[in-house]
Amino acid sequence: MISDVRRVSVRLEDGDAVEPLAAVFDRLCVVRNQLFRGEATWNRYVNRSQIEGGTEILAFVVPVLADLMMDNPEAFDRSSRYPSVESDTAETVEDVLDYSIAVNVDRRIRDGQERVYSSAEVRKELGLDD
Repeated sequence: MISDVRRVSVRLEDGDAVEPLAAVFDRLCVVRNQLFRGEATWNRYVNRSQIEGGTEILAFVVPVLADLMMDNPEAFDRSSRYPSVESDTAETVEDVLDYSIAVNVDRRIRDGQERVYSSAEVRKELGLDD
């Protein structure tokens, strides 16, 4: 921790903002993980100052970043680190649901729980060949 603080201080003195910001966001990620994993919970004093400090930093930084991104969309990589659920067989939620239904019907047919009709049987039953 102390070496991190010294390194960040030296970088700031040299006019480098990238490494100090990376260190801050790294610490914010740690605090986020502690929150989501229950290591920092309601009314506990452990990590409370980090949570409060992180909240203040994010309250300042998030609007600034949002403004930068809105004003300069071409400067940001638009590819998602978390792509939507898409593949050759399922491009939309409806396709995923249809696929799920088809898998269930196929299982019932294979288990003998559902009968399969030929087109001739369907035409005869509906009176289409009369």
